[in-house]
Amino acid sequence: MPLGRGGREVTANRPDGGPVPATGGGWGAGPPGPLPDERAPVPLRKVLADGRWALRFTWRTAPAQTGLLVGAELVKSLVPAGLTLVFGGLVDAATAAVASGPGADPRRLLAWVGAAFGLAVVGGLTKIAERHAGRRLLDELEVRLTGVVLEHAASLDVVSFEDPATLDLLERARRDPAASFHLFLLNALHVLGDGLQGLTLAAVLAAVEPWLLVPLVVLAVPYGLFQWRAASSRYGQETRYTTRRRWSQYFVQLLTRAPAVTEIKLLDLGPLLLERFRSVASQFRDESALLLRRSALVGALFVVLSSAALFAVLAHLGLRVVAGQASVGSLVVFAGAAARLRAVVEETLAYLGSALERGLFVQNLRAFLALGPGLLPGRGLAVAEGDATEVELERVTFTYPGGDRPALRDISLRIRLGETVALVGENGAGKTTLVRLIARIYDPDSGSVRFGGSDVRELDPASLRERIAWVLQDFTRFEATAAENLAFGDWRRLIGNRREIEELARRTGVAPLVESLPSGYDTWLGTQFGRQQLSAGQWQRLAIARAFARRAPLLVLDEPTASLDVRAEEELFRRFREVAAGRTAILVSHRFSTVAMADRIVVLAEGRVAEAGSHAELLRRGGIYAELFRLHDRMR
Repeated sequence: MPLGRGGREVTANRPDGGPVPATGGGWGAGPPGPLPDERAPVPLRKVLADGRWALRFTWRTAPAQTGLLVGAELVKSLVPAGLTLVFGGLVDAATAAVASGPGADPRRLLAWVGAAFGLAVVGGLTKIAERHAGRRLLDELEVRLTGVVLEHAASLDVVSFEDPATLDLLERARRDPAASFHLFLLNALHVLGDGLQGLTLAAVLAAVEPWLLVPLVVLAVPYGLFQWRAASSRYGQETRYTTRRRWSQYFVQLLTRAPAVTEIKLLDLGPLLLERFRSVASQFRDESALLLRRSALVGALFVVLSSAALFAVLAHLGLRVVAGQASVGSLVVFAGAAARLRAVVEETLAYLGSALERGLFVQNLRAFLALGPGLLPGRGLAVAEGDATEVELERVTFTYPGGDRPALRDISLRIRLGETVALVGENGAGKTTLVRLIARIYDPDSGSVRFGGSDVRELDPASLRERIAWVLQDFTRFEATAAENLAFGDWRRLIGNRREIEELARRTGVAPLVESLPSGYDTWLGTQFGRQQLSAGQWQRLAIARAFARRAPLLVLDEPTASLDVRAEEELFRRFREVAAGRTAILVSHRFSTVAMADRIVVLAEGRVAEAGSHAELLRRGGIYAELFRLHDRMR
């Protein structure tokens, strides 16, 4: 199996979670095939360790809310046993008062009523405190955990987001981690509280009919084991279906978000994509229904058997009361305590299963946070300062993760200080790959890439990328104001600096475009949160201006004129000559009007340097470049 950068296995996945056939072909609109069984048992020790980590994390995030929640749960757990005893005493006091006849002293009866009132108030207040603390804790965890996931995601390399296994891990980690943490904590506290409540109720019962505890324990142990197995099954189901869930979300995005909607309408792909969504989603639904049905049946069996044991003992105790061998109050105490204990045992085991399941999901977050960058760390050297830089590739070979042949083969190329070099070649020749290696988006399989005389693997990645200004082929259309879309090119310097942003717009020629917008620089661009959409060419002009914002010694333009008309292209390169003066620049383009202005043109073919020289020299040689130029000239 092919390995990605950093040695991780990489596979392509179909919507059913299986590998895409090497021979090509779609997976079809029918139901995907069965998945391999990946439900390996998770050691309980590991789950408990993850649970301790989650509790420590929760306490550090919101100690006041966590402490209030724990305190409320503990107090609340003592109330049922107290109320059971109080009601038993109340019944006995009422019975004694009735037996004493008219004029009996009511103080004992009223004392029991007062105690019941006090416990009822305490129980109600603790529930209010529990709900308040739980909601506040969820809000705190939402902010903290989402921030932690996003911060770690931002620290990963691009190659990590091209690895399906990593994408599955990220999907599991970011699926509402705050809710998983919150539910784990609540369920763990319920187990603790119900366990304490069960012990107090068991102590009460032991004084009346202790042997009732025997059938409850006999029934509770296998039911608890079933809850653990059910939790493992649900976790395994979620883990196995992560890829399918990502496919489901992909279909939803295709059918509900621009710009895919336009092409889907034109091709009438809606019915096909909808059928594929239903095929993926229905399998998850059906397996989930099976697990829920099994859990409901076992739970019902436990309720019937435990209730039978309870009422058999209750009938026996009732006969003793009739025979005068026990008080009516003891019957009330037993009935209340036994019924509550059976319910508590059931609730405790259910909460235990849910807590174990949520504890398993905590593993997802820990596994994601333990994921390191795909690229090996270097010495973190800072990039040397300067207005221009020299770039050199020496015998570089590179294959994309999962690829079956190198994208670059034994490339050696030197770009001199202040030189403008154009990379030319057919699609797939390796042009974009080469510039991405320079920015250390990837590491070569062999050979070295030097930036300013230093191997890029030894440089601090952030420092390296700050020294490169990019115009990407697939640039991002940021949902932000026009000013921010420009400032993002060097945001630490430009965000909030309107004067510099306006100067950048004038210098790069986009000022008339921006100033023509409804609110000028404050116009919100995009249609997800605003209403101002731009044409592809207008977006590209903003992206180019954004790249020119950075005062970097290396300027990289990857297909910068793909969406520009001839007039806009001419304007771009007039500005480019001004901005690139004194800098080193790399142009990647199919347009020969663009590359002709370069100091040197490098032609790539099948991942190798086929020829290099000026525009005039390459035309005289009559090689690949001259042939491509003639084809381009005939197509115009």
